[in-house]
Amino acid sequence: MEVEEAGYNSRKLAERIHLQLGSLSGAVPVRKIALELDIVEINEAPLTSFEGALLTTAERSYGAIVVNAASKPRRRRFTIAHELLRFLNDKHVQTTNGFH
Repeated sequence: MEVEEAGYNSRKLAERIHLQLGSLSGAVPVRKIALELDIVEINEAPLTSFEGALLTTAERSYGAIVVNAASKPRRRRFTIAHELLRFLNDKHVQTTNGFH
């Protein structure tokens, strides 16, 4: 997949995703993109101290995203996109204390 070949370069990754999406009008369908790129579920929950989180395996074969249900829709979309980038970026490494 072209997205995987982009590696950790965020600009190349975004370019590859846009190439695959083609011409869009309106809001970018971040939920659909995430679900097509091995995010198996996106849940909304009442979070109090953070906006979202990515849960994944060490090898990143799949992942799940949780977003703050109390946030406005635009913020939830941003959080999903942000967590998706973490999932796709090889250099964003998960440790026992979170991602670094």
